[in-house]
Amino acid sequence: MITIIHGEDIVKSRNFFLQKKASVLNPHTFLADNLELADLIQIIEGSSLFDSSKSIFIEDFFTKKKSVSQEFKSITSYLNKKVNLIDLYFFEAKTLSKSQLNNFKNAKVETFLLPQELFKFLDSLFTKDKNLKIRLYHKVIENNEIELVFYMLLRQIRLLLFFKEESSQQIEEVKRLSPWQRKNLSLTSKTLSLTFLKSLHKKLYLLDLRNKSGKLALPLVKYLDFFLLEF
Repeated sequence: MITIIHGEDIVKSRNFFLQKKASVLNPHTFLADNLELADLIQIIEGSSLFDSSKSIFIEDFFTKKKSVSQEFKSITSYLNKKVNLIDLYFFEAKTLSKSQLNNFKNAKVETFLLPQELFKFLDSLFTKDKNLKIRLYHKVIENNEIELVFYMLLRQIRLLLFFKEESSQQIEEVKRLSPWQRKNLSLTSKTLSLTFLKSLHKKLYLLDLRNKSGKLALPLVKYLDFFLLEF
């Protein structure tokens, strides 16, 4: 069986992927950058006393392998023929398109979408009503991991910076946005200065570094409270 794990909620999708891998005795894990057809053939068609499950875990296949390349076509064609012989899991830290999913028509698809309340919070970032912004923030963290909220907050500022540039539509992350998201970000970016957005991005970047290195004196959730009250 082939399972495709994708979606914007990367915390839940990643945890699901890791849980599946942890449940297997001898998983074969590949990053798409280092994956070749020969590797898959060796695992699937090779024989081993210690490797009867043929469980394979591949990360970023659709992102790193261009769908028009011969390598992509060869790998997808081969795996579709061997679907009954393997347990294969693809992980993508984004939402895949219908055409990408159709490369494996018989695959089980696990989609992890972000909650609408998170988008409401992100849309409220630059409202004059700070109480509303803080209220929405606390509502979001009741049901979502703080790491996800932080990631989406940093992503929102980064996207707004992209929209300050004329070439933003050429950026892959922008291309994946829905039309309504692009419209909202474009309108919001016009009301904010480049200097202001850069300062917010720098603060979040430094906060991320301190959090990852364990140098925060308070929980991350508290620091975001202070950050949101600054503007």
